[in-house]
Amino acid sequence: MQKSNFAKFSIIILNYNGKEFLERCLSSVLNTNYPNFEVILVDNASTDGSVEFVKKNFPSVKVIANKVNLHFTGGNNIGIKAARGEYIVLLNNDTEVHPNWLSEIVKVMEIDPSVGLCQCKLLFMDNREEIDSTGGFINYLGLCEERGKGEIDKHQYDQIDEIFHAKGAALVVKREVLNEVGLFDSFFYYNYEDVDLCWRARLRGYKVVFCPKAIVYHHRSSPTKKKFQLKSEGMFHSAKNVIRMIIKNYALINLIFVLPVLILIEISAAVLLPIKGQKDYSKAIVKAMLWNIRNIKSTLEERRKIQLMRRMSDKDIKRAMKRVLKLDLKRPEFTSATC
Repeated sequence: MQKSNFAKFSIIILNYNGKEFLERCLSSVLNTNYPNFEVILVDNASTDGSVEFVKKNFPSVKVIANKVNLHFTGGNNIGIKAARGEYIVLLNNDTEVHPNWLSEIVKVMEIDPSVGLCQCKLLFMDNREEIDSTGGFINYLGLCEERGKGEIDKHQYDQIDEIFHAKGAALVVKREVLNEVGLFDSFFYYNYEDVDLCWRARLRGYKVVFCPKAIVYHHRSSPTKKKFQLKSEGMFHSAKNVIRMIIKNYALINLIFVLPVLILIEISAAVLLPIKGQKDYSKAIVKAMLWNIRNIKSTLEERRKIQLMRRMSDKDIKRAMKRVLKLDLKRPEFTSATC
């Protein structure tokens, strides 16, 4: 069958000073046994020679060199605008893909026309029997978790099923979905941007599914190897983004109930964390709440657009959330764990 008969994939790899990962990542991607794809490397003003390395060693890769760091949302939005494929793949630079991954993705994405996004099966690079993520779920406050994280892969998640959101490290989305719901929210920078995109897609009537046979190995340190440390900057973006996401996506009747609860939790954390010697986290939460006050006009404008394009009720959305997450007040990141 000719190349033109296969749906085209645009694989966007965002990079910032990740030269050490690029040879493994790009070599595996270019070794994909699917006939119709392009690879776009979006570089966020790296200073480690990443751009020169890719141009010299991987001439078939299209390179977009940003003059400043546009972070996850801005950089990927640039790549999406330059992409020509029917399917957009967002792939972290610290990954290695299985040769069959795109072929498996096509099978899942074509199961049902309402399938708009999917996530690959993420396993840790340093222990390939340990799960990084098999999809994300959130509770009614918008706080998220990654299914299976840290578990040994015993094929317990090897079925195609719905998840609430796909992790941005290996996320696939149909171009038609982006045409309808928009790109990443550029105000997010990073953290919760993938949750927000999937929520908007769900409001439009699209499903988000997990593709268990599309294997991607992720270099991110596993929880059994290294204790997770959330920096204050990450706390700031998580806290500000979850508030903005809630305001944008919930119907008014639910927003009136959920938002005060979330704000109360954030305030409680800001008060309690200094007692535990975590003043930086406390300041980050306060900064996040002030940011949302200053930018409420922009948030409400985005909310208006989203509510006008919605086709699904909050009842349907809550059903997709499925899992009830517990808040652990002993963790400094309990208010908005990084997704």
